[in-house]
Amino acid sequence: MVSVVDSPEAHRVTLRPSPARHHAVVLALPRPPLCRDFEPARFERVRAAALARLAARVGSGDGPAPLVDLEDPAHAHLPSVVERLTREGVRAVVLFGAADRPELARELAARFDGAVHSAPRDALLDGALGPEL
Repeated sequence: MVSVVDSPEAHRVTLRPSPARHHAVVLALPRPPLCRDFEPARFERVRAAALARLAARVGSGDGPAPLVDLEDPAHAHLPSVVERLTREGVRAVVLFGAADRPELARELAARFDGAVHSAPRDALLDGALGPEL
């Protein structure tokens, strides 16, 4: 125990709360091959804007939800990403790109123990046929 008389400065320390842990993340599935081959710059721009909006919507008052992008080579291996998310205490994943990559969405749902949600209007292929998301 710290004595107030012996060391008064020890009682004036401001405690800093630990950073808030996010229990939900946005997981972006890789673009389908058509979106990487046909107008890649346009689809990359549309995807980045949609991901930013989704992360802000899923996030709490502490800011946008963390984003895990499977197009990033550091996160490309789905089993290791699922293992890391589980270890970090993530309980829910909001998928972006499930409509474009249903095979990866099914694999994630089978591997992840928490809740898996799909973001509405997340299909990049719709952007090839109509207005941007």
